Amino acid sequence: MVSIITSVYNCEKYIAEMLDSILEQTYKDWELIVFDDASTDNTWDIILNYQDQRIKKYRNKKNHGLTVNLNKALNLAKGEYVARIDGDDVAYPRRLEKQVQYMNEHPDVVLSGCWMKRFGSNELILQGAVDWEVLKVSLLFHAIVFHPSFIMRRSILDQDNIKYNEQLKCAQDYDIEYRLSRCGKIENIAEVLMKYRVHDDQVTAKKAEEQKFYANITRNLILSDLGIELVDKERIAWEHFGTFEVAPNFDEEIGYIRGIIEQIIAINKTKKVYQENILQHIISERLKKYIDSNKATNQNLIGANRECEKYHRLFLMMTQWKRLNQQGICLENFFIQKNAHSIAIYGMGHAGRALAEELEGSSVEVKYGIDGNIKFAFGIEDMEIVTLEDYCEKVDAVVVTVISQYENIKKKLEKKMECAVYSLEDIIFRM
Repeated sequence: MVSIITSVYNCEKYIAEMLDSILEQTYKDWELIVFDDASTDNTWDIILNYQDQRIKKYRNKKNHGLTVNLNKALNLAKGEYVARIDGDDVAYPRRLEKQVQYMNEHPDVVLSGCWMKRFGSNELILQGAVDWEVLKVSLLFHAIVFHPSFIMRRSILDQDNIKYNEQLKCAQDYDIEYRLSRCGKIENIAEVLMKYRVHDDQVTAKKAEEQKFYANITRNLILSDLGIELVDKERIAWEHFGTFEVAPNFDEEIGYIRGIIEQIIAINKTKKVYQENILQHIISERLKKYIDSNKATNQNLIGANRECEKYHRLFLMMTQWKRLNQQGICLENFFIQKNAHSIAIYGMGHAGRALAEELEGSSVEVKYGIDGNIKFAFGIEDMEIVTLEDYCEKVDAVVVTVISQYENIKKKLEKKMECAVYSLEDIIFRM
């Protein structure tokens, strides 16, 4: 059985169309648990007119809100799967059939959704990503499955005691998606199985600011679980980045965002939560979109575009590096050919750490790392990391992993150290 849960309030214009679409499902083993949240119009009378025993009707004496009602419905649900629908949406006849079949064929999927056709004041096909690794990275920033299209595995909800967080008046779907993502895969069926109505009375139109506020709670929780705790300025910058909101201090905030991104990439190197190339690609694309959507001054925008270009180049470099590794081509060979048996790495971010790890145990000794910002510098094990102003031990070469401003960095290094200076980006694309 599938338990379909819904909460409705003052939905007299649309509730009949939703109920009819459930009755017309080709998959017949379902129950619909509907809570009327103390509607003041004819919504409850319309619900009472439906006599099918599979429709379980409940009415609150006072308004409790969506999150509380969904949990009340969950407590009553008897199905192997729990599906969602809103009172103003419509399910195509094969929605349940297709979604149940998908869940049966993919036992490692704990939650899935589908594509939707937006109708009403603005028609559009809403397409969610379908690849789990892409969805997992996207969850850093937003919900990844359309809430009315949810179908969840009941055994996982019970096993991990997962319910909707009643402290969240809005964006409760984002929170429960994240908690379910720690139990298994979340995916979307690449097929339009529902119609999502757009109208002026719906919650998302009325409570956009509340949606942002409660979604930000989940965004920060995800970072905290990764081991990243933000101070107030960093948190505000990350929230702006998550919502593409205009940043009043754009040039300052882009620096905070850069630092957080570098922490995510570096932590992921150890924890391996995300596929590296997908993480870098999605972040670089999001950074570009964020810059394009920001109403910053031209001067700030120039700096931000450089930042975006840097991350795009980093993605291309790391992708090419992965190809070289798959072909059995090692960077060690480059340094041996150059008689560079000992090196220092300038820039101990994600790329610097990856280089140190590749050369660990090889015939090329990485003596130390150089980084101007020790706070965001990541080495391996007990490798020493210094600034350029510190004493720098003699090495055969310095490898600059920093994507931007290579020529300026090279001049500084040549004044400080008497050795060859190479750009990691140049090395990788010339091998």
